[in-house]
Amino acid sequence: MDKPGQGKEQIYTLLKNTAIVCGIFSILVCIIILLNYLQLRSANPLNSLKLEELVRLYRENPGDEELKKEIRELDLLIRKAFFTQRWHIQTGGYLFVAGFCLFFASISVSRLLKKKAPRPAEDPAPEKIRISRFLSRVGISVFAGCLFIITLILLYSSDKILLTPGEETGAADISAREYPSEEELFSNWPSFRGAYGNGIAGAGEYPVEWDGKTGKNILWKTEIPREGFNSPVVWENRVFLSGADESAREVYCLDAGSGTILWQVRVDDISSGSPDFPEVSPDTGYAAPGITTDGTSVFAVFATGILVCLDFDGTLLWKLDLGVPDNMYGHSSSLITFRNMLYVQYDRADKAELMAVDTANGNILWKTKRDVLTSWASPLIVKDNNRSEVVLNANPVVASYDLSTGKELWKIDCMMGEVAPSPAWGCGYVYATTQFASLVAINPETAEIEWEYYDDLPNVASPLAFDPYILIAANYGVVTTFDCRTGDVLWVQEFDEGFYSSPVYANRNVYLLDMKGRMNIFQLSGEYVSVNSPELYEDTVTTPAFSRGRIYIRGKHHLFCIGGGE
Repeated sequence: MDKPGQGKEQIYTLLKNTAIVCGIFSILVCIIILLNYLQLRSANPLNSLKLEELVRLYRENPGDEELKKEIRELDLLIRKAFFTQRWHIQTGGYLFVAGFCLFFASISVSRLLKKKAPRPAEDPAPEKIRISRFLSRVGISVFAGCLFIITLILLYSSDKILLTPGEETGAADISAREYPSEEELFSNWPSFRGAYGNGIAGAGEYPVEWDGKTGKNILWKTEIPREGFNSPVVWENRVFLSGADESAREVYCLDAGSGTILWQVRVDDISSGSPDFPEVSPDTGYAAPGITTDGTSVFAVFATGILVCLDFDGTLLWKLDLGVPDNMYGHSSSLITFRNMLYVQYDRADKAELMAVDTANGNILWKTKRDVLTSWASPLIVKDNNRSEVVLNANPVVASYDLSTGKELWKIDCMMGEVAPSPAWGCGYVYATTQFASLVAINPETAEIEWEYYDDLPNVASPLAFDPYILIAANYGVVTTFDCRTGDVLWVQEFDEGFYSSPVYANRNVYLLDMKGRMNIFQLSGEYVSVNSPELYEDTVTTPAFSRGRIYIRGKHHLFCIGGGE
């Protein structure tokens, strides 16, 4: 039978030993973090002299493909080293905090038990002993507090060196990086509506005849595991898209030649049981925003507000939580890249903003607040000899921002209602529209509306501009074509089905996909001239991707690859 107070003495001893172990553990973790910090100070993985030297050599020999490949491989290794180092520091920080909290709790409870333990009958300890014990306790407390503060300072300083994702760091120096050429951008299909988000395909002969029932000119057809309303993007021999439902969010990579799913990566964020899980409509779902690629990485965002970057092998490079968007119908603004920046139009009911994220590491380079309501449109990049800007469409304004800094360049109050169509660029004008507002032609030099039109406006499909024409497609099946400079109506054509898909210009023709899977192909000219209307026989609301003579169409259940002769 235990003596009175023996159980408390055992617990006291256990807690005291636990405090000693946790204290030693915390000191060791602190030392490791200190060594890691000193290593980072002397050799930051992002400051690679070798990479800078290779980039310099490539500038002197721009046609050296082997050197270009070596740069990309080294850049990928540096990115992985960067995020491994960041993971080590963050994990060390979590371990230290856990160890320190356990140490503090153990020593506090043990002291409380010791105070309540039965005292022997002997006289109290001499005054000197009591003072010595008091000073020892104060010393331990001061040492522990200093250790905790020093570790937090080291973690904060390490984050500053590593530029932890989510921190606003200002515009980065992009002079030392290599980016896809104009030829590469237009021979591929890197974003929703292609290069710069403008709906213009690169040079190439594209098929005008196929049949989803007989399989004519259908090179392959692949079932996609989860539903999604985002359009495919293509880079060389790979096709990317995403899918999601309440149980999972995923990114897919398919072989462009065979349609085989090379990998699918599940993005873990919040569970469907979370009170913050977003509500979406059947027209958007959880994977409506279009993904994008810069030729080396692929970027995807979901209705949950989780933004991810993966390499072409499916390895997660970084992840950023933007916060669950409070949007009626869900979130659907697509992503787009330019050089080292990934642009995110995040117009929510509670807060609207445009942000630029560093593609290499997930750092937020800048954020610009926007005085607009919720928008489902996507960014357009305007880039020619005179202009370089990103343009957004929302209620109530169409606005332009500097690509590097996010500074507002101009805005025009001209929209209303629920804005989903993205803007277009052509003939020196920016075109923007939405149902219940108007189609406007904006001169960005003067920030003035040159002409305006009010009938048969789209509520989802974006306009298409290609000198000297501009056309719009309404959701109830009416297509209108204008003179892009004067706004004069050239022709109006009614179709049997409506349009959510945006029109694309390719091979001198317009490709316009209706909701039943019929592709209306007609000449872009001053009068309506039909070329053909092949069918997939599967419902679709997405915009096709065009690359190297092939057309990629996402239907309700499958991804189709169309190619071959006429």
